[in-house]
Amino acid sequence: MPETFAGGDPAQYAAVIEELKKTLSTDGAFTEAGAEAVLKTQRIANPEVGEADIDLAETYTNEFVE
Repeated sequence: MPETFAGGDPAQYAAVIEELKKTLSTDGAFTEAGAEAVLKTQRIANPEVGEADIDLAETYTNEFVE
């Protein structure tokens, strides 16, 4: 991993990655709740998303893990 990715503190970066792993799907499938959480975050963080009418069912598939 490039040193710049760790932001100058490789130990802290490694700890963050370990915590992040807990949030990842163990089987590769998306959940509706997970997609809704991402959309909620994007509505706040991304002005282009804002209050756009987005059909979450059209944004992901579990076809490849079923």
